[in-house]
Amino acid sequence: MYEENEAGFVLRGHADAHPVLSGVQADGRLEGPLFTLLLKQTYRNLSGGTLEVAYTFPLPHGAVLLELAAESGGRRLEGRVLTRAEADHRYEGALADGDLPIQLESGADGLLTASIGNLLPGEQIVLVVRTAQWLHFEAGRLRLTLPTTIAPRAGGASAAGLPPHLAPAVSMQADYPLAMRVTVAGALMSSSIECPTHATVREKSAAGIVLTLAPSARLDRDVVLVVTPRVPRASMLLCAEHRSSAVAAAAFQLPAGSPRPRIALKLLVDCSGSMAGDSIDSAGKALLAICGQLRSGDSVSLSRFGSTCDCIVPPSRVGADIGVRLQARLADLRADMGGTDIQAALSAVFALPVAGDGSGADVLLITDGQVWSAGPLVRAAQASAHRVFAIGVGSSPAEGVLREVAAASGGACELATPGEGLSGAALRMMERIRQQPWAGLRVDWGVAPVWEAALPPGAFGGDTLFAFAGFDALPPGQLPGPARLCGRDALGSELELARTDNASLLAGDTLVRMAAARRLSGDDEAAARELALEHQLLSAQTRYVSVPPLDARDKASGPASWHQVGTMLGAGWGGLGSVQPGAAAPPPAADSTASLRPLAPGAAAAAAGAASAAGNDTAVMAPLPCLRDVMSAVAEHLAHGGSLQGLLGCCAAFGRVPAVEATMHRALTLRLSPAAAWLRLGLWVARRGAGQGDAACAALLATHAAFVDAPILQQAFRLFEQRLGRFGSDGWEAQRSSRPADTPPPRLR
Repeated sequence: MYEENEAGFVLRGHADAHPVLSGVQADGRLEGPLFTLLLKQTYRNLSGGTLEVAYTFPLPHGAVLLELAAESGGRRLEGRVLTRAEADHRYEGALADGDLPIQLESGADGLLTASIGNLLPGEQIVLVVRTAQWLHFEAGRLRLTLPTTIAPRAGGASAAGLPPHLAPAVSMQADYPLAMRVTVAGALMSSSIECPTHATVREKSAAGIVLTLAPSARLDRDVVLVVTPRVPRASMLLCAEHRSSAVAAAAFQLPAGSPRPRIALKLLVDCSGSMAGDSIDSAGKALLAICGQLRSGDSVSLSRFGSTCDCIVPPSRVGADIGVRLQARLADLRADMGGTDIQAALSAVFALPVAGDGSGADVLLITDGQVWSAGPLVRAAQASAHRVFAIGVGSSPAEGVLREVAAASGGACELATPGEGLSGAALRMMERIRQQPWAGLRVDWGVAPVWEAALPPGAFGGDTLFAFAGFDALPPGQLPGPARLCGRDALGSELELARTDNASLLAGDTLVRMAAARRLSGDDEAAARELALEHQLLSAQTRYVSVPPLDARDKASGPASWHQVGTMLGAGWGGLGSVQPGAAAPPPAADSTASLRPLAPGAAAAAAGAASAAGNDTAVMAPLPCLRDVMSAVAEHLAHGGSLQGLLGCCAAFGRVPAVEATMHRALTLRLSPAAAWLRLGLWVARRGAGQGDAACAALLATHAAFVDAPILQQAFRLFEQRLGRFGSDGWEAQRSSRPADTPPPRLR
C-alpha cells in the first residue's frame, strides 16, 4: 500500500494471499463519436471467511454510467439508482441481514467504488457496468482511452471525495488480467487504427473492424486506440424521442481561428519522482518538438518542478541561440525533485515576467498529473489570467485533473502514453496556442429549445464541440435542424462556424440519458438529484444499489471481514520498469482498411499463433517494421487522399525502431514538422539506389514534397543517409552504402 504525507506518498507491498478480483472483461463499440462499453469484473472469494469487498477503479473521462447489474449463480439482478441516504440504508441493512448487497458510488475525477457485502467462501459474483461517452475529434483524430489503474497521487484522497477506507491501495503483488475487444463500426471502418499501448489481433467482420487485446494484457496501463479517418468528419446532429419531448445532440467540427502574431510561452515540466523512466523520457520528446515550433518574436521560458520549482531558462525573446539553450537544458532533465506540488509550481510560473509586451501568456504543462484535486489548481489559474495547456504523460495519467484545469483556464489538454507520438501531441498543442479561440458560442437549433446545456466559453479550431438541447414534442417525421454554431472572432464579429448535416434519429434512451448527465453540474442540487433519479444516473447525490434476494440457507451467518482490492501499479511508474513501444499491435496483411502498414505475408497469423501457444505470459509481437514499410505507409496514406497531418497517426508505430526514433527527433531540429519529416523519410527510402528504392513511390511522394525548400530537403536527406544509410530497406542488418561516400544525396526534381 502507500501512505500519504505532506510531501507525497510512500509505496509499500500489499501482501494479498487471496486476491478477490480475478479478472476484467471489456467489450466496446465505436461508431462515429459515440463509444459504448460493457465492463465485467469477476470477484471470487478464495479465502476461508466471509468478506466485504471494496474496489475503487477509474472510468473513461466523461463516460456516463448507464447500467449496473450483478450475475451470480446463473441469476442476473439489475441495480437501481437511489439517493445516497436510501442507498446506504438498503446496503447496510442487507449487510446486517446476511444478504449479498452491492453498491456503486462516484468520487471526483471519474473514480467509482464498488462495494460487495457478504461474499461467502468459494462464492463468485460478476459486476456488469455499461457506459457511454462522446469522443472528441482533435486535429482530425479520435483518441479512445480505457483507464485501468490509479497511480499513486500526492495529497489526500479525501480531496477527490473518497473517505479514507475507500482510498485506492496500490498492491505490488496484484496481477489482474484484462480481456478486451473493440469494434470500430460505420464510416470509421476505413480509418487508420492504431493501438500504441497493447498488442492486438485485428479482424474484419460484418459488424466492423474488431481489435482484440493479446492474452498478456493486464490492468497496469491505460488502453489507447487512435482512430484517424481518411476523410475529415462533418458536423452531425443526433436526435432521440423521450416521452412527449425530444432531445438533440450536435457535434460541431470547428474551423481554425485567427493566427496570433506571437506567443509568450512558459514551459513547465514535472520532474517529480513519479515521472522517472518512461514519463520523463516522453516529456523530453514533447519539449524537443515544441522547440522546433518557436518563431522569431515569441518569448519562452523553461521551468521544472517537484517539491520545489526551478526556472532553468528565464523568459527570453526567441532568437538564434534560444533553441540551443533549451535543448541543452532538456538533455539534463531528471525526475529527481521529490514530490508533486503542481499548485506551487504553477503559481511560481504565473509570477514570471513575460518578455516583450507581456500580454497573453500561456503555460504549457507536461506532467503525469498525479494529484488528487484540481480545485486549487483551477483557482490559481483563473486568478492569474493565464491559460494552461496540459500534456499528460505516462501509462496512467490523472486525466480528469488535467482536463479540468485546462478547461477552466481556457486552455486544452492532450494525453500521450509511452508508444504514442509525443511530437504529434506537442505539435497539435502548439497549433491551439497559436490561434485565437472562438468565443461567444451559441447554437441556433432551427427550433426553439425548452432547455440547453451550457457551452464552454471558448473552443479551438480543429477540435469538436458538443451541444445538447431539449424540445417539445415534434410532429411525426420532423426533427430539429440543421443546427448552426455561431461564435465571435478576435475582432468581436459573429460568424457561423459550423452547420450540421441532416439529423439522424436514434432509438433507445442512451442519447436522452447522456444529455441529462450534462445537466447535472448546475448549482441547484435538488434539481440535479431529481434529474439523476428520473434518468437513473449516478451523481454526487445518488448511488447504484442492488440486493439479490437470498434464501435463509444462503445468507452469511456472521460478520464479514473488510477486504480492499488493491490496484496494480501503473507500468513504468516512477521508473519501475519500462513500457516497451514494441508491444504495439501487428496490423493485418490483407485488409488495407484496418491499417496502412502491411506485414510480411502470414506474419500476423504467425504472431497470433505464437501468443496462443505461449498462453498469458507472451504478448503478440510484430516484427520490427523496416524502412520499406515506412515508405509504403506514407505513400499509401497520401495516395488514398490522406492529409499530411494524418501521417502522424499513420507512422506513430514506426518509432518502435530505436534508430528511426532517434533520427526523427534529430529531424525536428531542421525546423521540419513531425509530419513533414515522415514524408521526407519516405521519399528518401523511395529514392535509394541499388534496388533499395521504389520509382513509383518516389514519383508520388515527389509531388507532395515539391513545396519544400531544396536546402532543407537536402539537409534531411543527409541526416537520413548518415543515420540510416547503413541499413537495408527490408531489414536492420548493416550493409555497405549503395553509393560512394562522396556521392551527394539524390535531389528532388
